[in-house]
Amino acid sequence: MARRRFPGKVLLDTLLDVPLVMPPLVAGLGLLFLLGRNGPFPALGMELLFSPAGVVVALAFVSTAVVVRTATAAFRSVDRGYAVAAQSLGAAPWAVFWRVELPLAAKGIAAGAVLAWARALGEFGATLMVAGATRLKTETLPMAVFLNIATGETGIAVACALLLLAAALLMLVAMRLLGARRSERFSRGSAAGCGPA
Repeated sequence: MARRRFPGKVLLDTLLDVPLVMPPLVAGLGLLFLLGRNGPFPALGMELLFSPAGVVVALAFVSTAVVVRTATAAFRSVDRGYAVAAQSLGAAPWAVFWRVELPLAAKGIAAGAVLAWARALGEFGATLMVAGATRLKTETLPMAVFLNIATGETGIAVACALLLLAAALLMLVAMRLLGARRSERFSRGSAAGCGPA
């Protein structure tokens, strides 16, 4: 997606953006129909729907696009000259990917993973549609806030909300640290390249 052209790339690129713009309840409804009894994968759906695995499927659907977008940008930012140099030294294409390009894009991919986790952490609608809101089985923190407010347990709802807030702040700090290290690496690299000719 970052560097190659292939038939259907524009369509695939557009489809990858769908979970980003789709309302969460609509995403959950789509997954429910896809995995339901009349969907194309009924046997798989019966195991996934209204189970902890369904929570994972819903969260993966709504957050994978964030990782793909960030990873694509990270790979585009890697100077192609490193890969060309490695190939000229006899490295195979997969060796170039694993030993040169992936390590150089690793910080951007890690940032994408943190963003995806943040997106998944606050997800409510898609998870509710696919996995339900069964206490101590498919209950996520956003669902716990909703269920406890609905039943009048305000203290527990506030505690869950504070946990979500603390996790969000930790992710923000992680993003800042990843960004600081990346910019420090780039500034070191540009400073090294600015010496006298």
